[in-house]
Amino acid sequence: MTSDVKRLARLAKVQAQMKQMKEMRLGEQLAALRRVEDDIDEISRLGDSGSPVAMLFPALCARRLAALEAERKAIEAQAAATLGETHVENKRLQRIEDRLVRADGARERKALEHETLERLARDG
Repeated sequence: MTSDVKRLARLAKVQAQMKQMKEMRLGEQLAALRRVEDDIDEISRLGDSGSPVAMLFPALCARRLAALEAERKAIEAQAAATLGETHVENKRLQRIEDRLVRADGARERKALEHETLERLARDG
């Protein structure tokens, strides 16, 4: 294996790890978003059902809902940014893998040409 092929293989491995990290971060953000949305739904249901807690502390419920909505918007923005980063990492990985395939193909062609020339020199 030539040094270019080795270097590209190592780079592809690192890039795949970067992509996995971004995907993991996105998954964590989406899970956090689901938790916040579940909390919003639960507090909203308490208010809609005439819960004694919601009736005794309407201002507290309203503040908590407002805080959860703000948190939801922040997480959505983070997840959107991470999704974009994930796409970038995926494109980078694809480009590196394409370069690796081309470099490995060039190495194989060169080795085949070398074998052919040696065979011709022996036979010729």
